[in-house]
Amino acid sequence: MTNDMVGPEDLDDRPGAPFSETEVDAAVAAMRKTAGWHIAPKRPSETVYLDVGMRERVLRLPTLKLDEIADVRDATGDDPVTIEPGGYRASRRTGLVRRTGGYWPAGYEAVEVDMTHGYDETPPDLLPLIAQLALTERRDRSVRTVSVDDASTTYANATTALAGIAGRTGALAPYVIPVVR
Repeated sequence: MTNDMVGPEDLDDRPGAPFSETEVDAAVAAMRKTAGWHIAPKRPSETVYLDVGMRERVLRLPTLKLDEIADVRDATGDDPVTIEPGGYRASRRTGLVRRTGGYWPAGYEAVEVDMTHGYDETPPDLLPLIAQLALTERRDRSVRTVSVDDASTTYANATTALAGIAGRTGALAPYVIPVVR
């Protein structure tokens, strides 16, 4: 298993089982890509590098389940400088980090954050979605569209199917990092 979130054995009781590792890995990869973060399992120490625009007071960490920020550094110079914990406030639920005095340093990868985040285990409400996406991966890749008389069906892979499945069921919605433009 190349993903650390769900194995084929975790989906044995789902319609379409048994699933191969390849099917499950593709489903998890598509779901994580759409969500914008890994979701589970908890990562005890991950460093992220954030691009920051001019005069920004709020940064978005790639998580919706923040446990702890171990360190925040201004990485605009040759040697990163720690920003004291009193210089920012973080939301564990949204992954937003607000600078309490002034602005964040601006530039590409200007801020480094060491954090612990993610769910301890895969949320159970995501298992049916992962199984459905894994089933989508199973179909014959050489067939893209099937037409009979006036009707046609176009098949997708897990990445393109996710938008339709998640859009209809909303199962992934609570785990998707909102896109701010």
